[in-house]
Amino acid sequence: MQKNPAFSDIETNVLQPSQKFIFVSPEYNGSIPGVLKAMFDISDVKKTWWGKKALLTGVSTGRAGNLRGMDHLTSILHFMKVIVHPNKLPISVVDKLMGEDGELIDDSTLAVINEQLNEFIEF
Repeated sequence: MQKNPAFSDIETNVLQPSQKFIFVSPEYNGSIPGVLKAMFDISDVKKTWWGKKALLTGVSTGRAGNLRGMDHLTSILHFMKVIVHPNKLPISVVDKLMGEDGELIDDSTLAVINEQLNEFIEF
């Protein structure tokens, strides 16, 4: 795969200087979206990912909140030497937790998201 100039700019100016990443990954065929995997494939792994930290949240309209996808993503990130926070949050039936404007309205889900984020800040 070949990088386009727009991705090279994002990689150099956003991804490489960042020390922590938050991935909110929708379930896609029991895993993660191919475009996310493609991003990893075309990036400079050592400069962009090695030794950095990641937080994972999976979302799905089904029952498992993309648990399998988060496991796949964890394996990919570990291969790239990224340290994954242990509190991986699956959010199931996400379509039923949102209001008409697409904003999360479920108080218990918002509470666990805030807890996960606070943990990641300290990580």
